[in-house]
Amino acid sequence: SWAASIYTAEAARGRGAGSALVTAMLRDSAQRGAGLSALVATPAAEKLYRRLGYQVLAPVLTLMLPEA
Repeated sequence: SWAASIYTAEAARGRGAGSALVTAMLRDSAQRGAGLSALVATPAAEKLYRRLGYQVLAPVLTLMLPEA
């Protein structure tokens, strides 16, 4: 499975909403036969994802190109 751009409303952060969302996603993915889950996360969310079992495999670098 693959996840990107998972956001929790600021007022809901620290209350388990993100953990519940990702845990449900992982459970659904496993039931559908996925043996691996990958995601792109911000540094601020790294602690959450590590707690859920994700590991950093490689950094992802991005470049925002100026509008033409």
